[in-house]
Amino acid sequence: MRPEYHKLIMADSMLAAAALIVLFVWGWQAAVCILFSALVLSVVFVSEIRRREAQASSLSDEIDRILYGEEHWNLDEYSEGELAILQDKVRKLVIRLREQADQLQKEKNFQAEMMADISHQLKTPLTAMRLMISSIRKLEGSGEDEVRQRARRLTEMQQLVDRVDSLVVVLLKMAKLDSGTAILQKEKISIKDLILHSAEPLAISMDLHGVKLCLNGNDTDSFLGDFRWSAEAITNILKNGIEHMENGGNLCVSWRETSVYSEIVITDEGSGISDEELPHIFERFYRGKTARHSGFGIGMAMAQSIFAKQNGTIKAQNREEGGAKFVIHVCK
Repeated sequence: MRPEYHKLIMADSMLAAAALIVLFVWGWQAAVCILFSALVLSVVFVSEIRRREAQASSLSDEIDRILYGEEHWNLDEYSEGELAILQDKVRKLVIRLREQADQLQKEKNFQAEMMADISHQLKTPLTAMRLMISSIRKLEGSGEDEVRQRARRLTEMQQLVDRVDSLVVVLLKMAKLDSGTAILQKEKISIKDLILHSAEPLAISMDLHGVKLCLNGNDTDSFLGDFRWSAEAITNILKNGIEHMENGGNLCVSWRETSVYSEIVITDEGSGISDEELPHIFERFYRGKTARHSGFGIGMAMAQSIFAKQNGTIKAQNREEGGAKFVIHVCK
């Protein structure tokens, strides 16, 4: 028997004893009034207990449906009392668990897509190397022509190995950024020095394609961040501009510092970014249709991650004159 019913029996017993005493003191009319009041209170009390039991059973059924994966549920029928408080707590818990489940599913899908993309990126050079090994084995002769062919194939294999190695390095860097294990320093960075340092690895490529680097900004402008990581991000954006330009174009970088943020604008004179490609420009392993070289399509995603870790943003758009434009803001 529920504890509430024990309390009800005790209360009724006390009222019955009080009615007996009143019967001898004030008469039967007063005793009847007490007994009738006790009866009414008992009926109301039992009705309320049964109503709460029904609500608790209904709430339990709703929780069971949620636990078994029911998408549609109703936890809004209780408006007052302890059950209403419990309902509100359960509703908040369910919403939080659903949000976490959705986030875990998104992360799972993202990891699956990443694995598929990585497998695709590795499969191409590995397949080529397997074919080259088979070709080298067929070159059994020791003549000058066979030696020259073997040397050429070995050089091509070395290039493919270097490509796989660079992909692994990039993926490890992305993994550090994603996991938060990459430690980014917070130091004062001269924007001009950063741009010049970022362009150094691309000097030969720019010379070969006749690309001219144009700089425009104050020498004293700066922002707080990690120089090495920021340089890698800028290099990726500059490399992207070179890959999407015809020979002889201008690659321009301008910058300014305000009281709120530092801004770096990188523009090229390529064909620009189509409306179809613009939403995907910062997706991993996405390569534009006009790219001139066979890169991995991960540099822009890395650049965005690097500046995001430094309280910054990158926005891609098209220039009115033609070509792509990347605007970097690093908040103070």
